[in-house]
Formats: sequence, C-alpha cells, structure tokens
Amino acid sequence: MQATIEDEESVTARNNAKHTELIIVDGQNVDDDDYVLIDKNARRAHICCGCDTRNATFTVNIVSMCIYFFGIVSFSLIIGDKLNYDDDHVQGIMNSFEDAKIGIMIAICAVGIICNAIAIYGATYFNKYGVMIGAGWFMLEAVRSLFFLDIGNAIMSTCFFYPHIVFYFELKNGVMSKENYPKEKVCCDCCCSC
Repeated sequence: MQATIEDEESVTARNNAKHTELIIVDGQNVDDDDYVLIDKNARRAHICCGCDTRNATFTVNIVSMCIYFFGIVSFSLIIGDKLNYDDDHVQGIMNSFEDAKIGIMIAICAVGIICNAIAIYGATYFNKYGVMIGAGWFMLEAVRSLFFLDIGNAIMSTCFFYPHIVFYFELKNGVMSKENYPKEKVCCDCCCSC
C-alpha cells in the first residue's frame, strides 16, 4: 500500500512540472534578495583575448599595418640589389628575387594597409561594411598563405580574421552599437587604454 502512495505523489509532481510556467522578471522594482532571470543591463558582447571585439579589431589592424609597412620598406630596399653576398644561401635567395616579384609584394602590402585602414574606420564608426572589408582581406591572406604553404602566416591571418567577423555579427545583430558600446566595452589594458 505504501508503494502506491509514493507512485501517486510522483505522478502528481510530474503532472505539475508539465504545467509550470516560466516567469521572467524585467529587473525593475526588485529587491536585492529577489531572483532576476534576465538582466537587461548585462553585457552580451564577445571577449577576444581580454578585449571586446572592437578593441581587438583595432589591435590586430594596427599590428598588421606595422607588418605591412615594414614589408614595404624591406622590399623597397632590395629592389635592384646586385650585391654579391658571402653566404651562398643568402646569395641564392637574393638571386631568386626579381624586381617584378618584389613589386607584387609591395603592392600586396599597400593593399593590406588600405584594407586595414578601412577596417579601423569601420570599427571606429561602427560601420559593419568597413569591418567586413578587413575580415575579407585577412581571409584572402590566409588562403594566399596556404597556397604558398606559409602555414605561420595562414594561422596569423586566420587569428586576425576572427575578431573582425565576430564584431561584424555583433554590429549586425545589435549587440554592439554606438549607443550601447559603453556597456559592452572591455579592455585588457595591455594593448589599449579604455
């Protein structure tokens, strides 16, 4: 007889559980002890390496611009280099450079700087199309690097692509905007000062 009473109680509890309603409190006019299921003031933005994706986009584009700038300077210095080097390995590498190849590399670096500047503009003014141009450039760089079996550059370009694409979707979905950025802003304090 005892087993049937427990079975009836478990059946009743199961039926009550099916009819339980979820009550969502908006967070206004609640005491400190009340339980709030959704906080409208909670941050929703993604954090990338300790920063919000906007600051991460600034950081990776500035680093990339520096790399491209040094690439332009380096390639410009070896145009027309006809020196004889003591090291056969260095001489072989220098002989393999043709002025046309160096010109193409300088052009790629210049286009990279332009795309980085557009991405910085996009991040500054919350323009998702500017950010997407930066993302597209890093994806092209990753594909180009894989084509030439430059795995290190492919990994770096993919890592630089990541904050752009996440920031783009945050802009598109309204998670990030000029209005709510003060609530979403996070900085690691090592690469930027918020």
